[in-house]
Amino acid sequence: MTKRILGILAVSSLAAAVGDDLHGILVNRVDEAKKAVGIVVGTIDQNGRHVTGYGKVAKDRNQVPDGDTVFEIGSITKVFTSLLLADMVERGEVALDDPVAKYLLKTVKMPSRNGREITLLDLSEQRSGLPRMPSNFKPKDPANPYADYDPPKLYEFLSGYTLTRDPGEKYEYSNLAVGLLGHVLSLRSGMSYEELLRKRILEPLGMTSTSIVLSAEFAKTPEGQMLRSRWDGISSRSTATCSGTTAARAVIDLSPDSIPRRRPPWSHCATPRLALTISVLMCSTDCHVAAVEGAHSDRRQTGGS
Repeated sequence: MTKRILGILAVSSLAAAVGDDLHGILVNRVDEAKKAVGIVVGTIDQNGRHVTGYGKVAKDRNQVPDGDTVFEIGSITKVFTSLLLADMVERGEVALDDPVAKYLLKTVKMPSRNGREITLLDLSEQRSGLPRMPSNFKPKDPANPYADYDPPKLYEFLSGYTLTRDPGEKYEYSNLAVGLLGHVLSLRSGMSYEELLRKRILEPLGMTSTSIVLSAEFAKTPEGQMLRSRWDGISSRSTATCSGTTAARAVIDLSPDSIPRRRPPWSHCATPRLALTISVLMCSTDCHVAAVEGAHSDRRQTGGS
């Protein structure tokens, strides 16, 4: 009993120390280094889930961000695109070594080199040989750069591009590559990227506050209105800018009977950026861990590897 009590006290002391260190880090990032207006951090330990927020949700709002504050996650959306790839491989819908060309129109000439074609895995691992951005990417509106980059422009670039090295040879970060992956998976599934992500990843993990567009209810809240004013046409950016380069800021409504859905041509062939909350992300992490542990348990019982 004494050892157990001492163990609990030790864990509590450690958690307190971590909390103090974390607070100091947040103060430094927000107040001293000026790296952000506000930050929220979620931690999971033996005592459960904890959310720590510091700063403000916006420069002109004194509200401290918390577990329910919505954040645009930017290029972290690429992780979700690779999750979709893994899911579709598990379902037998695609294979990692499938050539990208297999899922595009025959009129599109996918670049290859020395007989090596670009595969879905190459796109996900950033080893496709494709550049960071396409050379014909010339936005009319720098504040909303991807709205006018449509599938014909994507196909035009791919058909005319010459690889400088073999696919799979070297790592090079490419927004274009992962955006192309999202496009191909969308085509293969017969669903938009948004619908595919919602059905395959978000809903199964209970990530109800994670979306590419805002729900009608959230759009009416002060925070929702703030986000809409930032990314909606109210300011200088459109509501549904999205791109194959995962560089979009997409925060419009999920329900068809509320805010009008204004989608640029590129939106159906792309991987838009997601918005999520720390609380839902932490919950989904717990669910994922439980699912993985359950899967491993099933494999052990059946003798699988």
